[in-house]
Amino acid sequence: MEVRNKKYISLFAYLLVSHLAFSMEAQIVQNGEKQTVGSEQVTLTHDFTEMEKVKSEFIKFLENLVKEGKLKEMPDVGTAPFIYLQAGEKALAKTGIIFDFKTEEDDKKPSLLKEKKITIENGFLEVTGNPWSYITGKREAIIENSKILLKKNRDYPEYYPASDDFLGKYYYPFISNGKKQQIEDIKTEKYITDNRKNPVRIINSLLKLKNSELTIQTKSDVLVKNVLGPVPEITNQEFLGPRTGLHLVRDGVKLEEGKYDLSVEGDIYISGELHKLFSFKTYTKESLLKWKENRFKKGIGTPLFELGENAKIKAKKFSAEADEFYNLIAVKTSPELIGITHNPKEDEMIVFRNNSEAEFENFNARTVNIKFEGGRISLKNEEESPFISALSQLQGKGIFLIEGSSILREGQAQGDFIDKYSVYTILELLPESKIDVSYIKDAYRSTWAHSVTSVKDEALKAGEYKFTLDKDTKTYLGYSSRKNYETIKNDPNSNLAKGIDVNHTSDADMHFKENS
Repeated sequence: MEVRNKKYISLFAYLLVSHLAFSMEAQIVQNGEKQTVGSEQVTLTHDFTEMEKVKSEFIKFLENLVKEGKLKEMPDVGTAPFIYLQAGEKALAKTGIIFDFKTEEDDKKPSLLKEKKITIENGFLEVTGNPWSYITGKREAIIENSKILLKKNRDYPEYYPASDDFLGKYYYPFISNGKKQQIEDIKTEKYITDNRKNPVRIINSLLKLKNSELTIQTKSDVLVKNVLGPVPEITNQEFLGPRTGLHLVRDGVKLEEGKYDLSVEGDIYISGELHKLFSFKTYTKESLLKWKENRFKKGIGTPLFELGENAKIKAKKFSAEADEFYNLIAVKTSPELIGITHNPKEDEMIVFRNNSEAEFENFNARTVNIKFEGGRISLKNEEESPFISALSQLQGKGIFLIEGSSILREGQAQGDFIDKYSVYTILELLPESKIDVSYIKDAYRSTWAHSVTSVKDEALKAGEYKFTLDKDTKTYLGYSSRKNYETIKNDPNSNLAKGIDVNHTSDADMHFKENS
């Protein structure tokens, strides 16, 4: 009996610890109303009735102004037919899975959604937080052992923010105390990061997709954004940037062929930006230095994107751009931070782990640090370059399957920023890799003209540009020559023809190992 009691006590203690380990619950909502969802399959469908009602009311408001002679003609409302702050709770209500980190209490422990099977029609998966963090902040959402499907058969009507010129011309002048009201509304909207374009939005928060399948059946982008913004009431001057990222985790074996941890019909866009009201001068230099040093430090920081071991991803385009970490902060705002802006050899900003699989049409990297640790990366695009980098650090090894017009690197100066020791490409192509392109260039590019121009000024060139090809790898130059021969033979002076004739070359330092 005594042993049994100990067992029950241990079980209770385990359940208590498990409960206390997580804090804020994810909201599963349909038109703003909370839904109770177990492990059974459920479908959430958004009803646009209230939103369409507000849209009609705003258009009617404008039509009345025309009838009264206050406007000469009906303005084009475009894709934003109503006003955010005036829309009302019902019209702005959402459908989907919402993790909303608003308070310091929300940040203390991760939030868990486990063992769910949910289809969301015309809704969202959102993981969002304030543009600042807290000393004890975790700000982490976990979706575990779940299957989430997002489908979209129509777009959400967009809204006008209070600061929009359209409202300054066609709305506020025609309401009581309009100018004063607009100022108040702009203040209210200062920290709002809402939008209705992206079905998956991860902003100033970390989402871990663990042993789950997330499928996005819409052409819209998956957005991962880190926004550095001002704290409304600063109690001290220590800077604490928010944790932001999308991490795909797969324990054990990979999913079978044709299945992915994350599958997106559209693009994945990872970005970093500064809030327009943000200023580093508000904070102590010591806290800035500490933050910059640890932001992506291996084992300490939080990667903006991590494709874990055995995880699989598929999307049309993978695009990453994080200007504020490499350009805006380091050079224009705080020159003293240049020396420790990043430790490119060790930092982990964007990581593709060993035995992972990524499949894209395009891979675009700008002002980011990317590590490849032995996974498989498949890139294929017949219309434009499948692999482009600019002002970035790319390093590591993997099985690369690259087929398309070219591999391009933009290595030229951007404003005051150029550091050839922190702009480099050093990649090892493992056995089974295959490059099939027309040219590999360190150059300026013109996508529209389908041509490239070599970088002639050595001062503008970036650092190392090196590909090491292991045994059992294949490299072909002349892809676009084969594909476009019929097109160019009748117009030998075209940009396309010149690009092919001149650039069947590689500017990169190509190291071919035996049997490659």
